[in-house]
Amino acid sequence: MATLYEIIAELRQAHRGPAATKTLDLAMSALGESNDNLRLALSRIDTNSLPTGGGPILEELAQRADAEGVADQLAPTSLDEERRSREGVDGSMLGIAALLGLSALIPLLLVAVVIVHAIRG
Repeated sequence: MATLYEIIAELRQAHRGPAATKTLDLAMSALGESNDNLRLALSRIDTNSLPTGGGPILEELAQRADAEGVADQLAPTSLDEERRSREGVDGSMLGIAALLGLSALIPLLLVAVVIVHAIRG
């Protein structure tokens, strides 16, 4: 089974030229904005910005992705789903954060001591 990006790489090899390159670049950009969901990415691409001959390339991409079963590979998660999936903060994490904060303060305090000592002479 080919991944979505392998299909795009194969299409880049099969369709050479500036129009194909721009079309596939638009698809890659839209994939980045849609969490690798091709159906959502293709719906976000402005067809007016496609170069001449770009439509059939996107159709071929959609057909090959559907055939491989990777068109809806990852559905974007909503903000509520992300919030529910986040791990809570426990005591050990707070302890680690406190130790890191203190270890960052020690060099600052040492620098302050050196500056005060240098000023007093």
